[in-house]
Amino acid sequence: MGCAHSGIINILDFLRQEMGIDRLAAVLGGTHLAFTDLGLLPQVIERLESFNVGLIGVSHCTGFEASALLYRHFRSRFSPASVGKIFEFCNR
Repeated sequence: MGCAHSGIINILDFLRQEMGIDRLAAVLGGTHLAFTDLGLLPQVIERLESFNVGLIGVSHCTGFEASALLYRHFRSRFSPASVGKIFEFCNR
């Protein structure tokens, strides 16, 4: 995804609207949630769940507090996506 300057939910909504995608194996990259009111995080989490996201892999611009909240919710489906991190996906 790169950095979600236009907003992670805006990007996901575009995928749903333009491509009909309702399930994502992963959302990887910079969510730019470090610059978002943390009070909005429950809504962001709810929207991420609506995409049946298998893995949330976030980078630095997600911010520590937002990353912690995402980890608390997604647990085993959460991973930091720092430089050098390798993600492997099986084609099923």
